Amino acid sequence: MATADADSRMRINDGSALVWLLEGGARVSPRFAIGVELFQPSTLTGFTSGRSFASSGRQTERAVLGLMRARLAGSDRLAVDAVGGGGVLFQHHELRNAPCAGCAVTFAQDFDQEAPAFALGVDTPIRAGSHVDVVPVLRYYALARGDHTTALPDVVPWQFEFTSSARLLFAVNGRARW
Repeated sequence: MATADADSRMRINDGSALVWLLEGGARVSPRFAIGVELFQPSTLTGFTSGRSFASSGRQTERAVLGLMRARLAGSDRLAVDAVGGGGVLFQHHELRNAPCAGCAVTFAQDFDQEAPAFALGVDTPIRAGSHVDVVPVLRYYALARGDHTTALPDVVPWQFEFTSSARLLFAVNGRARW
């Protein structure tokens, strides 16, 4: 589960709030570990049309973060870890226009951008087997996209509008351990 920030990613959108993440890391001492996290919100799409136009958009994001983990309390069976880090948010926006709804696309434009991304959170690894943990995850993501919105006289297509946002994520991960 994650809080939705779809309106910060594209002005007209389908409102999806799904997220997936993949994390890998290694212990560097009994209390500290380093790792990498791939965080990807769901793809957003939008569509609007009138008598003489049809306009659609698609936006995808992916963040790659370097993480540090510190064991705050616990044992090998149950623990509480503080997690934090930063990295890059990769954005991809697509604009497609046609002269009417159902007509072939006559104009297409893509826009790519990178921005800083940060994460801070708490993991609670619970040992479920000799090499498996179940890990409730709570993360706060700060996505520093910047402000790319229409401010007259500069008009930005709605497919390319975005602002910075924050997201709160609660998930349950599985973790293999050796």
